[in-house]
Amino acid sequence: MLAAGYAGPLSLEVFNDVFRQADPERAAIDAHRSLLALAEATAAADPVAQPAPEVRGPAFVELSADASLAPVLSALGFARTGIHRTKPVERWEQGPARILVNRSGGPAAVAALAVESADPAAAARRAVRLDAKRLPRERGPTEADLAAVTAPDGTALFFCRTGNEDDWTGDFVATGETADGIGITGIDHIGLAQPFDHFDEAALFYRTVLGLEPAAAGEFAAPFGLVRSRAVADPHRKLRLALTVSLLRRGEWAPGVSEPQYIALAVDDLLAAARAARAAGAPLLAVPDNYYADLDARLDLPADQLAAYRDLGVLHERTPEGDYLQVCTEVLGGRVFLALVQRLGDHDGYGWTDAPVRMAAHRRRRLARAHVPA
Repeated sequence: MLAAGYAGPLSLEVFNDVFRQADPERAAIDAHRSLLALAEATAAADPVAQPAPEVRGPAFVELSADASLAPVLSALGFARTGIHRTKPVERWEQGPARILVNRSGGPAAVAALAVESADPAAAARRAVRLDAKRLPRERGPTEADLAAVTAPDGTALFFCRTGNEDDWTGDFVATGETADGIGITGIDHIGLAQPFDHFDEAALFYRTVLGLEPAAAGEFAAPFGLVRSRAVADPHRKLRLALTVSLLRRGEWAPGVSEPQYIALAVDDLLAAARAARAAGAPLLAVPDNYYADLDARLDLPADQLAAYRDLGVLHERTPEGDYLQVCTEVLGGRVFLALVQRLGDHDGYGWTDAPVRMAAHRRRRLARAHVPA
């Protein structure tokens, strides 16, 4: 229609009950964003439209947390390599995996995600054109000018290119600290639980603003009810986001947890990494023994491998494409946890088969800490 010269009004009929109940302004923004994305995808005549610049993986993930997170990062082999010049922010690194810890207060959460972009300035302009809200930032005269917008759930999204003339790492004073590491090779994916009425909005946002594509979707049971999941990723799987939402809360995640989030860290040898982390004092999550009885019946693993899994709390998902191994920490600061993950073969999932077990184990541990009857 646009290519044929039509320039009149467009309307959308809404069948999604969540959108129908949402704030009208937000629904209108989503509608406009989807029409812009549709015009772009169908190569409609639009001199302003530009495809999303290539994303090259996460530059860093920023967590708001208190000092209790530092010993866990240290046990996982990270080194505190820098302290921000003007803000209460620390930079922790292990190889290409970078986690910033912001101690300015507030609950533990994924506060920001920075993506490596082929053209950060163009990516930011495109995000604003797609109705993303530009994030105002205070910065010193010598600090990097990172363009940022706000995701639907409030997470800050930065665009950067590490190592260029406006390198963000220069905002940090080097500490000189180093660590041997435990074999972490990067950030595999980031798990972002969404408020109920932001789930579809978030999926649309990340697909259009970052040019990501749907990678997986499904539903699984949790201790508090059904959870819907949807993953988005770039074609080369350098940037993966796993979005989840609770469809119906039946009771409490006791004590209450608001939308748990996590960072999945990639390793090449999960058992070796988990052993090193535990030896260094990382609070690895204990998994109920009946999970391994079931795993033995399903996968018929060697006895020594199954024993190592029991000892370390390893979760093992298998599909025709390959295997996905993971070890999780306990929930840190009330909402966030970290995971070590290893992909074997061509596995392209996110461990959602074992998510109910992991959630139940997290809940049991929190109940035990609070001395609340199960």
